[in-house]
Amino acid sequence: MIRPIYFQLVNLSLLVLGVYLLMVVSRYLAIESYRFGLQRMRDQLATALAVFFVGHTLSRGWYLTFWYGADNDFNVVWMSQSLWPVAFGAIQVLAMVCLTRILSPDDWGRWAWMAPLVAILGILGCAMVVDP
Repeated sequence: MIRPIYFQLVNLSLLVLGVYLLMVVSRYLAIESYRFGLQRMRDQLATALAVFFVGHTLSRGWYLTFWYGADNDFNVVWMSQSLWPVAFGAIQVLAMVCLTRILSPDDWGRWAWMAPLVAILGILGCAMVVDP
């Protein structure tokens, strides 16, 4: 059996790494926007990555807080009923769709990024039917 402390350590590591990467990407975007504006593809890519890291870091922080609270007998029931983790996940999904749009070849057209979006909406629709 895996001890809960390992989940906390993994989440803490991901949280620290996410914060660090947000600082690195933010610095990069600040320098690039000052020098060239944010018109180049690599700037769009960095922006999408920054948005992904925001959602990722918030998720890791939430789950770290949840595990810590659960292990130390704090009242964390409200955390399991909150919509914040859904919002953090939605930020990550939006960023991944943007990354797909940015990195897909032009000859694939819009379906390169629309297809995953349609699939995600289908999954969400199925989830609403199964658990209304």
